[in-house]
Amino acid sequence: MCKNSGLTVPLMKNYERAPTGIKGLDPIIEGGFPQGSLILVAGNPGVGKTIFGAEFLHEGATKFGQKGVYVSFAEGRENFNENMLRFGLDFEKLEESGKIRVLDLVTVKEAGMETVMEMIASEIQSLGAERLVIDSFSALTCAFDTKINVRILIHILSKMIRQSGCTALLITEIPTGNAQIGFGIEEFVADGILILKKVRIEDRLAREMEMVKLRGTRLEENTFFFSLEGGFQVFSPFKQKIIGEARTFEPVPDSETHFSTGTPSLDKVLHSGYPRGSVVLLEIGPNLSIPNYHLLIAPTGANFLSQNRGVMIAPTIGVDAAYALKVSRAYGFGEEIYNLLRVVEYSTLTQGQSKPYILTGEARTLEEGYSLWKRARDELREKTGQPVLEIFGIDTLESTFGEENVKSMLALAAANTRHQGNLTIVLIKPGMEDIACRIANISEVHLRLMREHGTLLLFGQKPRTSLYIVEMDVSRGHPLPKLTPIY
Repeated sequence: MCKNSGLTVPLMKNYERAPTGIKGLDPIIEGGFPQGSLILVAGNPGVGKTIFGAEFLHEGATKFGQKGVYVSFAEGRENFNENMLRFGLDFEKLEESGKIRVLDLVTVKEAGMETVMEMIASEIQSLGAERLVIDSFSALTCAFDTKINVRILIHILSKMIRQSGCTALLITEIPTGNAQIGFGIEEFVADGILILKKVRIEDRLAREMEMVKLRGTRLEENTFFFSLEGGFQVFSPFKQKIIGEARTFEPVPDSETHFSTGTPSLDKVLHSGYPRGSVVLLEIGPNLSIPNYHLLIAPTGANFLSQNRGVMIAPTIGVDAAYALKVSRAYGFGEEIYNLLRVVEYSTLTQGQSKPYILTGEARTLEEGYSLWKRARDELREKTGQPVLEIFGIDTLESTFGEENVKSMLALAAANTRHQGNLTIVLIKPGMEDIACRIANISEVHLRLMREHGTLLLFGQKPRTSLYIVEMDVSRGHPLPKLTPIY
């Protein structure tokens, strides 16, 4: 026996797989659906079921040499082809090449159930199809003038699919507000059940795929986010990627009014990046690791350093100067940044160190602490003649100076940031809601990073944005966040 999502399930034998080709899905279902299986794809109207089925057929025909039949009881061929072209799926071309057959049975009410089943079986046989999508079972049961026995229909349909050897998707509607899948019978026949959902997270639209069951497949998680942006894409839990040899970070140009975040996709989300002379609040959700939130802020620091600008850091708890230097090396920087980077450590443990990038001093009061910070910041600005990036880990400052003093210190820092045209990023961890509320009131940008179903999610409170999946991109030789909207 083995554990799967908290449930005890028997060990399964290996099955031949029919790769779906749907981006992100096959790696989490051991390479694809079991060959010859019947998969129930259920969900509310408009959640993406038809696109899922269409991509399954399209990818099978174009990438895996498996012909397919799409049977529509809800949408005519012309509308289907036109709608799928919006997602880059050219079914008309595939039909012309004999790889796909679209069977339009929207107006099939005059035919009997057995006639319809014979039509589908004939199309599968004549084409030599290995994939079948029926869209939808709900519409199929309503396609006849006389009431039919759903159990008999499911039995006939299941038998036909088994005999054909097709890997089949049976799409089923779940009416809005109803928790039952179809007629409550289909799920007992299916080898796999996928439920597609629209949900709200922090009052923003998200899309989830729940894998209720999938024969012969072990799943680390059973719920995943998906997006329809650029086609159907499933997102597995966030994974830290290994970088080979670090390549030098190439600066991303700023605009006249904004600093680039160092990540073009985040710049786009924020309408050009961070405003010059602004305060940015990043709220860090529970269960996030240090590399998780550094993935968002490190590129901003790299963009400043690459343009010969100073970076000041009062790190969060668990981060020190050595870690900050390690992060900078991941972006291809060496000792040349010693004159630009300052990591402040208000501790007697590091006093006396000769590292040029470590700024130490025993600060017993707020005035002493801010004086140390201000002096170093002004020196960097005078040396470079350019704006300075200031990063504050509030948990460290709060443990050093106390909550009320931190509020006063940040008010001073914010006023100076606006006056000098610098950029301040404030990092807030869970349990500091009062300070977070105060900083949110003085910030121009307010972002929140959280983890759900093992996946990193980012969204903006100010400006208000949609939810974005955060993945790690190392294609340029250093870590960058890759953002995908959940539409």
